[in-house]
Amino acid sequence: MMRMDDTRVDRERKWINCLIVAFGGAIFVVLLCSGTLFYATTPPSPQTVFERETGLAWPTNATIISTGDDHGGFMGDGEFHVVLHVEDATVSRLLRLQPATPLSNWQAGPVPTEIGFHCNFGTTGVSAMSMDGGPMHYSGDPELEDVLGSNAIMYSAHERCCDTIEWHNGTLLIVDPRFNKVWLSIWDF
Repeated sequence: MMRMDDTRVDRERKWINCLIVAFGGAIFVVLLCSGTLFYATTPPSPQTVFERETGLAWPTNATIISTGDDHGGFMGDGEFHVVLHVEDATVSRLLRLQPATPLSNWQAGPVPTEIGFHCNFGTTGVSAMSMDGGPMHYSGDPELEDVLGSNAIMYSAHERCCDTIEWHNGTLLIVDPRFNKVWLSIWDF
C-alpha cells in the first residue's frame, strides 16, 4: 500500500529530475553556442588557409612578411592575403609541384590585369590602367606593380564567380624567385 509521503517524494523527485534536465540542457546550449560563435568569428591561421586553398604544404622555413583578412563578417566582401619569404630550395620545390585544382597550373608572369588589380596584399593596392588605348598596366603600390607586372614570376589563379562578372571572386598564388617570396590572395567582391 502506498502512503501519502511516497507520492510526495515521487513528485519531488520528478521536479528535481526535470530541473536537472532543464539546467543540463541550458548548459549544453550555452556551450554549443559559445563554441560555434568562437569558431565562426576566429579566422583560421594563415597556414590553414594556405594549405586548404593551394593544396601545397606550408613551407617549414617560411617567414610571414604580411598577412591579413578584411572580410566583413560571415559573408562579407574583402581579401585574405599572406606574403611569405622562403628559401631558394622552397621556391624550387613549390614550382616543381602544381597547385591543387581548381587553381590553374603554373603560368609565367605577368599576371593579367583583370586578375591582379583585385589583390591588395595588405598594401594600398593597384589599379589597371591604359594610356591612350594602349595595353593595360598596373599603377599603384610600387612593390605590387613590380610583382604583378614581372615576367620573372610564376602564378596560378582561379576565378570563383559568375560568367557575367569575371574575376569578381578569385584566388591568386604567386611565386617570385627573384626575391624568394610567395604571395596568396583570396578575394570576394
